[in-house]
Amino acid sequence: MSYDELDAAIVARITAGATSLGRIDSGDVRRLCADIARETGRESFRVLDGRLQALRKAGRIVYKRGGWVLA
Repeated sequence: MSYDELDAAIVARITAGATSLGRIDSGDVRRLCADIARETGRESFRVLDGRLQALRKAGRIVYKRGGWVLA
């Protein structure tokens, strides 16, 4: 399983101005997280949180006082 499509959808949501977890978790991001959650047995919000943290560790996004932004 590759997370590339989900990561791209997350970055697109942040680029469009979504900064909070609740605003990022919509549309394609929500659908992809639900698909992965079904495959892995994890909860959907845990999938999203894990990908946000992976993108942060990769230096693609950062969390600032106002929420998630591109690095």
